[in-house]
Amino acid sequence: MTPYHLMLFVLPAQVLLVGILMFVTPRLTRPDILFSVTVDPAFRASGAGRRILRGFRAATIASSAAALLVIAAGLATKAPWLIGAGVVLQVVGQTLAFLAAHRRTLPHATPPSPVREAALAPHRPTLPGGVAGQAGPFVILAAAAAWIGSRWERLPARFPVHWNISGRADGWADRSLAGVFGSIVDGAVMCALLLLLAWLLLTRSRRIAATGDRAQAEQRFRLTTSTIVLATEYLLAGTFALLTALPLLGSPSGVAAAVTLGTFVFVVATVVVLARLGQGGTRLAAANVAAPPVGDRTADANWRWGLVYVNRNDPALLVEKRF
Repeated sequence: MTPYHLMLFVLPAQVLLVGILMFVTPRLTRPDILFSVTVDPAFRASGAGRRILRGFRAATIASSAAALLVIAAGLATKAPWLIGAGVVLQVVGQTLAFLAAHRRTLPHATPPSPVREAALAPHRPTLPGGVAGQAGPFVILAAAAAWIGSRWERLPARFPVHWNISGRADGWADRSLAGVFGSIVDGAVMCALLLLLAWLLLTRSRRIAATGDRAQAEQRFRLTTSTIVLATEYLLAGTFALLTALPLLGSPSGVAAAVTLGTFVFVVATVVVLARLGQGGTRLAAANVAAPPVGDRTADANWRWGLVYVNRNDPALLVEKRF
């Protein structure tokens, strides 16, 4: 299977997945946050709320459909720039749809509750899998490095590492430490950064609720998210291990197909799991509606265009995105 045949499946599926995700995201965010604006939880069901949702979803469908047409034209003509233009078109179109919905929602903003909660018991989160589970990705990379090192003399002096849309090699590496083990180093760095991210999510991000059903649901959401980060580390470690072994494997196209399809299935599964939980686990809580609204404990004024959080007085290293 050539990269071209892979893209015939993966790119349209990717556009559809992103379009569907954007379509349903307003229903997955916190009940009292809509298009990055703190609102009454009942606002979504009001006439104004439904009109804003319909407009956003119509724009989402239109941008995704246009992107599919442009990408199809690029695949038919094998024009990479046209394929890239289709991807950019969807991103730009859906960003503009969000900004328009955000602007229309702002007049319906409501002040969040001034009440703050704090847990008196110490919070000692642990990373999923423990030391052994967290070390797994690095063990995979080390094993791949040891395996390829033991077969050093069997490696060709020069081997392909990149292929164009037609499946022809257009990037090469030499049998050197950097050329052979560069993928292992890249994989280790990326896994280390994801490990740091998982630790920060559990220890250095603000908890919205401190007690009750919401706190339990939020904790489950955090643990699920950190487990997904760990699973991503394993996926990356396996991918970079295969890339390192590629010069000795007989079918680069088979490796590319396995990695691409495996990654796509992983992304779909992740989206489904997180969609069932809702933002911060709000779909798990027995009581989702707060009166007055709680939101995410940040002020609307600190969100630029509803997308970028700016608050020098906030000590939290990580905050939830509002959409």
